[in-house]
Amino acid sequence: MTPLVPRSVTVYCSSSPRVDPSFVAVAREVGTLLGESGRELVYGGGSQGLMGEVARSCRDAGGRVVGIITERLRDAELLDEENHENIVVATMRERKRLLEDRGDAFLILPGGVGTLEEFFEVLVGRLLGEHEKPLALVNPRDPIDAPSASLDDTGQPGAGYWSPLLAMFDHMVHNRFMKPAVRTLFAVHADPRSALDALERMRIREHTRSTTVICCPESSTRTLRSVRNEVRAPGDPPGPSRASHPDGPHRRRWSAARPRGARDAEHGPSGPLPRPRRPV
Repeated sequence: MTPLVPRSVTVYCSSSPRVDPSFVAVAREVGTLLGESGRELVYGGGSQGLMGEVARSCRDAGGRVVGIITERLRDAELLDEENHENIVVATMRERKRLLEDRGDAFLILPGGVGTLEEFFEVLVGRLLGEHEKPLALVNPRDPIDAPSASLDDTGQPGAGYWSPLLAMFDHMVHNRFMKPAVRTLFAVHADPRSALDALERMRIREHTRSTTVICCPESSTRTLRSVRNEVRAPGDPPGPSRASHPDGPHRRRWSAARPRGARDAEHGPSGPLPRPRRPV
């Protein structure tokens, strides 16, 4: 069961050491915020690129770091041996499963096709109801395509790194390949702190939406249907509820007492009068 406040956050990001320094600064800020908040970082286990930066920053800030990596990528991404826990698996499929299972929430930093694949996998899982874990994109200003543009806190304008992806989402909605509600399944923020705060708000909102409390003093196991059956329908006489009636809660609704004349009109001396035959 996912906790109300995410205790561990799975971060997906690039392992490339050739990215712009502004992206490195974003990864460092994410790691520092996770460490200072006492949350556990779960990530791909590498020591290079944004992966290495977010892990080192989290450890330096006092946070716990869990790295999950495949045997083939262990040497290519130079596994960070300083992590508190490192898990080496045989296949990428197993790695992705553990990254999903170990995190209470997902944070997506700038990355390449591997990061995109991981983002879409957890997004589709949330769309299909396989999990209820919150998901957010960190969409910092793109220093290559939009070096002089500025972003507001939502990260929505076309100046962010993920803005072309968001435009593609809008394009799919416009052509009816995707429902607009899909865009509500993840948050987008230019600022890492706002993105982490959004994960917590999303989790609380999801918990509130999925929790229904019915106060039943005499029994906590009654179903909503049984509670509805105890409500008298319009026209029912004062008296016991349906559930307490000898015939049970599913008996037909009784009507108020009628005058004897009305009853005599329907019944003869030896029983009910025959009903008129329907015309053929």
